[in-house]
Amino acid sequence: MKTLTHIFAIAGIFISLVLTSSCRKDKDDTPPPPAPVVGTWKGTVIGKGEPTPVRFEILENGTVIVSSQAVQLNGSWKLTSNNFEAGFQVNSIKATAKGTLSDSKNKIDGTWTEDDNGKISEQTLSLKKE
Repeated sequence: MKTLTHIFAIAGIFISLVLTSSCRKDKDDTPPPPAPVVGTWKGTVIGKGEPTPVRFEILENGTVIVSSQAVQLNGSWKLTSNNFEAGFQVNSIKATAKGTLSDSKNKIDGTWTEDDNGKISEQTLSLKKE
């Protein structure tokens, strides 16, 4: 009889532990804050001629939309530490924007590179967050 009482006591403790732990939240439902680069950025691409104004619309879902004069490019972006990179492709032309995010999280300075079937051009990229 004493053994049966011990079994019921252990079973009761076990059931209590299972019930209390199943009510606990394992995940935090709070979404992570957006990456510091998400938002609108304006700046210039400087090559051999006059600076060309550019606008980067960086979205949380990994999409980036770049507008410059009458051209609009859609691509994807990633941020690793303070290194920003975005890639685009239009027909045979591949373009890449790479830069370093400032410590104040409001500037990206780097390069805009275009690869047109092996003909590579590199220009200076400078962006400031609006």
